[in-house]
Amino acid sequence: FREFNDQKDPEVHDFRKQMKLFCESVCAVMGPGTWEQQVMRQYPVSIESSPDLPLYLQAKLHEGNLVLAISVEHQTAE
Repeated sequence: FREFNDQKDPEVHDFRKQMKLFCESVCAVMGPGTWEQQVMRQYPVSIESSPDLPLYLQAKLHEGNLVLAISVEHQTAE
């Protein structure tokens, strides 16, 4: 890794600079947002296109219902 960082190639430095500027601009546009927005960016929702419940979930039905428990822990920056 150090060898990669020690390269004196101007193209490498220009590429790194451009990528840094691009990432900073994306972060500035997105902003910090609420914790819900951060979660949605990090873990986008995936919607199944089939109306049928997958077999592995059918086996977990309790009286025709799927019981789902979600635990969310949130820490605020101080």
